[in-house]
Amino acid sequence: MGSSLATARGMRRAALAWTALCVVLGILVALSTWQLRDTGDALDTAGVALERTGKTVSAFDSLPLVGSGAGAAGDRIRERGAQVTAAADDARTRIAIVSISSGVLVALIGSVPVLLLWRYVDAVERR
Repeated sequence: MGSSLATARGMRRAALAWTALCVVLGILVALSTWQLRDTGDALDTAGVALERTGKTVSAFDSLPLVGSGAGAAGDRIRERGAQVTAAADDARTRIAIVSISSGVLVALIGSVPVLLLWRYVDAVERR
């Protein structure tokens, strides 16, 4: 009886260690994926730069030698900059969702079966 009790304790410890490992792995996956949000920040910076460039190009519209074409080109550049900025916001949001979801999934997929088995073995031992 003492041997099976020691084995059960060892299995519980192993199950707890495995679960802790899965949770830590899930956190690492989430943090690693979260760092991809920097890509969204870089896109946002590029979008703002495009908007400023478009504004500057539009300023040339008032110069007599350049003509009205500069204003239309500047407006298009500003439009594209706004689109890039919006895409950056969307990318950051999607990356956050994927980051959290993947971290939780890694933690759950690795730990839930072990915890369910533990509950089953515990119920069998009580009978």
